[in-house]
Amino acid sequence: VTLNTTRNGTVSIVGEFDEVTIDGTKIHRASLHNLSNFEKFQFGIGDMISVYKANMIIPQISENLTRSGTYELPKYCPSCGEELTVQVSSGGIKELYCPNTECIARNANKIARFCDKNAMNIDGLSATTIEKMVAYGWIKNFKDLYHLEIHADSILSAPGFGPDRYNALIEEIEKSRKCLMHRFLVGIGIPLLGPEAAKKLHQYFYGSMEKFEDAIKAGFRFSHIEGVSEALNA
Repeated sequence: VTLNTTRNGTVSIVGEFDEVTIDGTKIHRASLHNLSNFEKFQFGIGDMISVYKANMIIPQISENLTRSGTYELPKYCPSCGEELTVQVSSGGIKELYCPNTECIARNANKIARFCDKNAMNIDGLSATTIEKMVAYGWIKNFKDLYHLEIHADSILSAPGFGPDRYNALIEEIEKSRKCLMHRFLVGIGIPLLGPEAAKKLHQYFYGSMEKFEDAIKAGFRFSHIEGVSEALNA
């Protein structure tokens, strides 16, 4: 398997196997999602598995035919090396979790969500690029994106960057300063707030962050807005 640390610290598990061809496509890996799902299969190196494509697109493992149960998952975050813990959801699902709030992968994925086309729409800042920028120490959070000029000399001389790329990034970042409220709300990653619910909030508060913030301070129940989850009231 390979592990991938997400923006909220949960660690996704991806199974890797000898390449097979399904519906004309070669595949060699499939997401196992969480620890509960991984444990259900009782994997071991060399086990024989069945795989398929969910909805004819997404590779999935359907069965472990030999179930040797000998595989031990890594104990440390693949990004920062912090010892992983296990969290259990209210539904009883077990997840691997990186508790390090300064983890490069966690921060990079948060910032990548902020830059996503459904959020602030900052072109040229993929999760891979952002992870490099976090590792170099240029950015740690969203606001650091808007002060990249502090690190201009380092960025211009770093491998894979240079003047053209730096100027293009600055131009994209500057464009994002003029954004709609719902894009900003999606970008900052409020739990349980997706793009559609963010648009409902945008409409209700007429695109005003000031009105939205005043409502938070006043204890407004956001679930009164059609299409917004009761869970947001917490």
